[in-house]
Amino acid sequence: MLYIFLEDPGIMVKFEMTFALESVATLKKAIEERCHIPASEQILLISGGERLEDNQRVGKYHTGTDNNPIFLFRDVANSPPPSVVDVNEYLQDLSESVNAVLDLPPTIRTVISRSALAQKLCISAQEQLRLAEGLIHDQHLQQQGWAAVLAHLDDMIVYYSAMCSACEKTYVQFLDIRDTFVDLLNSFNEDLTRISKLPVLPALLTSDEIEPPDSGMSLLDWITSHKDGDNDQTLAEVASFCSRSIQILDQKLMSKVAELREYIKIAESNYRDVKVIETKLEHLDQVMHASKRIVQDQISQAQTFNSNKTSAIKEQDASILKELCTFHREWLLVMESNHTQLCKNLKTCASYKSDLCAYLQTRLQWNLKTCASYKSDLCAYLQTRLQWVSETRGCDSEGTDTEEFEKLRHSGQTVSECSESNETIRANMRQLGQDANQGLV
Repeated sequence: MLYIFLEDPGIMVKFEMTFALESVATLKKAIEERCHIPASEQILLISGGERLEDNQRVGKYHTGTDNNPIFLFRDVANSPPPSVVDVNEYLQDLSESVNAVLDLPPTIRTVISRSALAQKLCISAQEQLRLAEGLIHDQHLQQQGWAAVLAHLDDMIVYYSAMCSACEKTYVQFLDIRDTFVDLLNSFNEDLTRISKLPVLPALLTSDEIEPPDSGMSLLDWITSHKDGDNDQTLAEVASFCSRSIQILDQKLMSKVAELREYIKIAESNYRDVKVIETKLEHLDQVMHASKRIVQDQISQAQTFNSNKTSAIKEQDASILKELCTFHREWLLVMESNHTQLCKNLKTCASYKSDLCAYLQTRLQWNLKTCASYKSDLCAYLQTRLQWVSETRGCDSEGTDTEEFEKLRHSGQTVSECSESNETIRANMRQLGQDANQGLV
């Protein structure tokens, strides 16, 4: 079987092992049909924090056993409130039944009645122990699932910390060359004015472009007529666009980096505290150990009751009934006390699980919202600007697929290309000016 653990309610769901050969997307559809959780809202993690990708085969992740299941988290915005574990069905009050047989006369019928009640107490104890074991096992799995979330968060912290460092470093480097770009762009209009006054040199014209001597075609006219591809921007428009693009990186970038670092700081402190969970689970393990000992006592007492009943019926010796009934009365009171303690222990297990569900949901909600903030706000903002600066400086960097990034990426390329070509144009214009002056002379 393939085991999927639903982290929010803390329950295990089983699927056929054949799903291990299917894609994660197919498994999500099956989960949606069984658990009524839309596939788009499912987040599947494994121990270690790795997230299952929709296009990968489930078997690739080597998980899905009862002790190492796939952990399913639901988008908290659509997640129901934490479930409250109801165990009232297993908390039977048997005090009236016990009191009803305590003062019966020492007869065979009394022995039979008390033995039957002892068997009932024994069966109840075993059911309570089984349920308590399941509740504690679920909570250990919830802790394991939370550890997977923290591991996933660790990966994100490393990634975004590196992004912050890269942004800070690249921004400083950009500031070193920004003034050069600004100077080039500030003097660009002056350069345009100069070349607009220079006549085009005949050597630059093709046979189809030969103009009459008095046509008045300037060097700027010639440059403008030689546009690159479908780009219909004038040089002045390109310069203006570059000036606007260079303002993309401003002090706001550093404030965003500081904001992201604040998220990281919080993620590394408050919401990583698992001591509360560990303390509760340690206490539950102690409760389970005590419950197992009590259940074993209940089983032994029930066996003794049954053995005494069999002997009393077989021997029919009235002389031992009084003493036997006296012992049975004391043992029955002990079993009732044990039953009360088992009920208390079971309620503790159920209460702890309800508390743990609420505790984890609060932290999962923060975690998912933080991740969403990283991706939708800060991450996109920083990645686009980091990409823009890197391309402007001629470096490689990872990018995003957002529309804003594409716009900024092209802006970065334009600034880079314009800055390089601008320097070339200025050098060429100086040379052309010298040649033109010599020609005019």
